[in-house]
Amino acid sequence: MKKLLLLVMAVALIAACGPSAEEKRLMAENDSLKNVGNNNQAAINDFMKAFNEIEDNLKTIKEKEQIIRVETAEQGLETSAKDRINEDILSLYKQMVDNKKALNNLTSKLKKSNVEIAQFKKLISNLETQLDERNNEILELRDKLENMNYDIANLNKEIQNLNADLDEAASDAAKKGELIEKQTESLNTAYYVVGTQKSLQEKGILSKSGLFSGSAKLTADFDKTHFTKVDITQLNNVDLGFKKVKFITTHPASSYELVGTAPIEKISIKNAKEFWSLSKVLVVIAD
Repeated sequence: MKKLLLLVMAVALIAACGPSAEEKRLMAENDSLKNVGNNNQAAINDFMKAFNEIEDNLKTIKEKEQIIRVETAEQGLETSAKDRINEDILSLYKQMVDNKKALNNLTSKLKKSNVEIAQFKKLISNLETQLDERNNEILELRDKLENMNYDIANLNKEIQNLNADLDEAASDAAKKGELIEKQTESLNTAYYVVGTQKSLQEKGILSKSGLFSGSAKLTADFDKTHFTKVDITQLNNVDLGFKKVKFITTHPASSYELVGTAPIEKISIKNAKEFWSLSKVLVVIAD
């Protein structure tokens, strides 16, 4: 009975202690990786929704173009019918302008999401080709009306206004694109430093309180000029050449491997996005 009581007390004590520091770190690491995956999936879903809307719109435009072609083939149309055809062509052109704006927004969103999927870029390229084809067909219809002595002065004026509006939107999209590229560059920028604990403390990267206690902590205001600045999409390895290394910053264990023993030659980064998901700074104590 006494042994049973001691066992129950021991189990209760272990449960009361809660998860260890390592368990907490792994839990936080797992949550962060889930968030990265969820954010990417949300961006992909938004992209596909917008893509499908534009593609459906282009199909509708194509169908309306065919109807207008049939109508313009008829001889001796009354003025009211000619005016309606003018309005229909203008309506198609307005839809084209809206589609081009939507495509610009779609491209910007894809850049902003930082999701690098070649297939998406191919889909956007295909949409751009379709937009150009529909645009040329609409302008051909306009020219056909002019050859048939239709009064298209107002139609031309409206198309010019729409083109000016589109140019302005394209200019805004270009500015946003430049901003997104800068933001993407910032997102893809990371820093790393490798050194002995003493040298890192002397540079103000690690707190000096850990010099004798055995613990090492990153200072809040370290100077990044002591670090190597890298593009995480280009960095595959971090050279080491030391017998022992210790990571001060947190990086998922599944995202990298240490190559070599005595000395450890390098850190091989297997998944850059995962490796830098918890910290854009890598600090390694080497001995």
